[in-house]
Amino acid sequence: MQMNVAQAIVKCLEVENISLAFGITGSHFLPFFKALKDSSISFISVKHEGAAGYLALNYTKASQVPALLLGTAGPGAANLVGGIAEMCKAQIPGVIITPLVASSLFGKNAFQEDSGFGTSYSINSVMQSITRKSISALRPDQIPHYMRDLLRTCLTAPFGPVHLAVPSDFFDMEIEFDEVLPQSYRLVKDERIEIGKIKQIADELSVAKKPLLLIGNRCIYPDCSSQLQAIIDTWNLPFVMTHGSKGILAEDHDLCAGVLDYFGHKSAEWFCKQSDCIFAIGMDFSEAETLAYDPDLFKNGKIFALDSDSRQFASALPVSQCIAGSIPSSLDYLLEQMKAETKNNMIVPQGCKNHILEMNKYQISEMAHETSPMKIEFIINEIAKAMPKKGAVYTDIGASSFSFIRHFTSARHGFYASSGNYSMGQGVAGCIGGKLANRDKFVVGVCGDGSFLMHGNEVMTAVQYALGITWIVFVEEFYNMIQINQCLAYGGDLEFCTKIKNPDFSKLAEAYGIRYYEIKTKDDIAFSIKNAHENNMKNESALITVSYAFDQHLPIKPQLVRSMKNMGQTKDIQSNPYLMKAFAKAIKEKG
Repeated sequence: MQMNVAQAIVKCLEVENISLAFGITGSHFLPFFKALKDSSISFISVKHEGAAGYLALNYTKASQVPALLLGTAGPGAANLVGGIAEMCKAQIPGVIITPLVASSLFGKNAFQEDSGFGTSYSINSVMQSITRKSISALRPDQIPHYMRDLLRTCLTAPFGPVHLAVPSDFFDMEIEFDEVLPQSYRLVKDERIEIGKIKQIADELSVAKKPLLLIGNRCIYPDCSSQLQAIIDTWNLPFVMTHGSKGILAEDHDLCAGVLDYFGHKSAEWFCKQSDCIFAIGMDFSEAETLAYDPDLFKNGKIFALDSDSRQFASALPVSQCIAGSIPSSLDYLLEQMKAETKNNMIVPQGCKNHILEMNKYQISEMAHETSPMKIEFIINEIAKAMPKKGAVYTDIGASSFSFIRHFTSARHGFYASSGNYSMGQGVAGCIGGKLANRDKFVVGVCGDGSFLMHGNEVMTAVQYALGITWIVFVEEFYNMIQINQCLAYGGDLEFCTKIKNPDFSKLAEAYGIRYYEIKTKDDIAFSIKNAHENNMKNESALITVSYAFDQHLPIKPQLVRSMKNMGQTKDIQSNPYLMKAFAKAIKEKG
């Protein structure tokens, strides 16, 4: 059939059930938007293109459906980079379309040219390092072929964003288009399984005295929560999550040993050190996840690593066995093997839970201890109590967000954090994508004031599209994680670069046209959450600011000091009073 290029691109996206697009339009892009208007794909106009990738990241995590990202030629396309980089690191699929100037103008320094010809920079060169593939359309009649190639790359593990740049004069050109179903050009159901190795891990887990599942962020997409839950329940296997996978399973499960992270749980670290058989699934073994590549973390156990991305194997720490393939299919097969044989040394869940609670008793006592001003662990505990069951928290990066990793007990699919790139501002915007995926959920974006100022204008995106979302902003007037680090390393001498100036948040909320609440006391917490929830259910957004004792540092483990030195913080910090205070907290936790 005959149609123009823009319509053909849209048809290729529709056949993959892509139904949401995030970005900002532009003059070079209007012919494409004409085709988009007549399609089944809805467009959400963000306030800065950098936010589009953050929306797509959390939308896809929550919905399991990729999104379309759009930015116009030149600066619009370049502005997309921050969010796309986060998607790339998280291995979350998405399709990026940007226009080029008309093909006849390549190399002539045309308005917003990014073709790479003449003196212009190449948007493809920019995108190639943060996508799985970036190409320019050279022939209009070949664009459906380009699209299917990109979709095949995007939706085949290892997943990730892909980019197509299209000369603006191509969009209106008529071409011959034949619709092709996904199964005709890509692997729709990934059933790659290393059968022998999966049988081996089943055998190893069946005889292990202290087995452990270590769940990484690549279990989020595709969502493996059902398989993981079934595996845990079949053989009573304790499990630990990482920063990026927190929320994939309920943390109040009797066999959940917490989160493995610099600011994670003592119990998680203990289980890793004591386990004789560790099954790591979709895990990066990153710096934070391994506590600065601590060789003692897995000293007593064999590590069996299952991953859809073979590039991850032994990139940070050696493992006993690498298992490549589809994570969901491999877990399905493992579950079959487990049901066919008996597990020796079955763990008693309640006994395991009591042991976990005992190990984390210092942290638990801190969460229950009310002070004036209130400490963040107490506030987070009260927020968790006040949250409705059908709620989801999306965190940003910073001291307050790391505290949520540590202190917020999440329900299954009730928490979403950065997958490892740690971009500030990503959660501020990203919670909008989460809301679009789950419109009936109470969606909360948690951040510090520094993060909020980076993408806070995306509140107007929620207002524009009548999305009821609540932002909880912890007011510190610093880039507080950096402030803490510079106090630890430099005794506070570098405050000039960490201090920020905040607006009047009550007036800002009024200007945005949203509700405003302020938390200063314990009673304010439940009141604010309850009222914000009621507002959200009426499609009204809310902003909650929190005043707290932000000078109270998170516990500092020795491994974190090593990491700080790797960042170039080389000053002798042995006698630093800030560090001694943070060390003391870690020692108390250690007991």
